[in-house]
Amino acid sequence: MTTGVWGRGILQNEYGIDISKITWWVDDEEHVTTLKLPSFVKHVPAGKSLVSMMASGELQAGFTGNAGLGRTGAPKEGWAASSAKGGDTDYVEFFKDSKKIEAEWFKRTGIYPFHGTLVVKDSVLKEHPWVAKSLFKAFTEAKNRYVKQLPSPDKASGKDKQLAEMAKIVGPDPLPYGIKQNQASIEALIKYVHQQGMIKRSYSVNEFFVDPEA
Repeated sequence: MTTGVWGRGILQNEYGIDISKITWWVDDEEHVTTLKLPSFVKHVPAGKSLVSMMASGELQAGFTGNAGLGRTGAPKEGWAASSAKGGDTDYVEFFKDSKKIEAEWFKRTGIYPFHGTLVVKDSVLKEHPWVAKSLFKAFTEAKNRYVKQLPSPDKASGKDKQLAEMAKIVGPDPLPYGIKQNQASIEALIKYVHQQGMIKRSYSVNEFFVDPEA
């Protein structure tokens, strides 16, 4: 799960935490089924959830949000829209004024964690090299139309509000596409995945990505 990799990587590299000495529990299925998880990452036992384990004291800390204590059990159809805050609302937050910390971290590092990528088979690009640029152009156009109509944070709701608030931190485009715009984030994610033992060596950005703007 991308969320787990980012969370562990930030704690390790920003706060010096030895993540290998912590048992990390997840209740989501792995999105890359062939991936071998680090030995310190475990799946929640059958019949339990992150919410129930936190409430019973089996967990000492947890991430909030839809990928953490924000739902009970593995995701199902419509879970993102219906997810409610789980667990006891009296839990103590580790990071006070987290929004301020996030903004300062972005300003200092240029890292803006992303969640998904577009993947095209090498065989397709070899036979049809224009596909990468065409896909990038189409998705960028759709994204630009969406961003252009984003309301101000005080008038937005849901995902629109989240992105409108992010724009105040990262600039007018809260969904930056392209290698140059995401260079720092891509390099950080490669570093984190390598540190956590999910790839055997580190890679340069151009070993993973086709630059459609080149």
